[in-house]
Amino acid sequence: MSTVSHIHCPSCGASDVRESHSRNVSDALLGLFGMVPYRCRACRSRFHKRPPSEDDEEFEDEGPEAESESDSDRK
Repeated sequence: MSTVSHIHCPSCGASDVRESHSRNVSDALLGLFGMVPYRCRACRSRFHKRPPSEDDEEFEDEGPEAESESDSDRK
């Protein structure tokens, strides 16, 4: 499994986080609501979060500079 760099551990704040395997019924139930299990490689804490959507990543990559450039192109 690869590291998920855009998610941070709620316990220690590290970004060295990977997706974890589903282990029990609660993982399956949370999965119905889009929650994915993750494990921090730094502190070994296990937690659930919704993965960022592709739209969120696309917006994050563009940043505010891209928005201001496109506004100036329109004028």
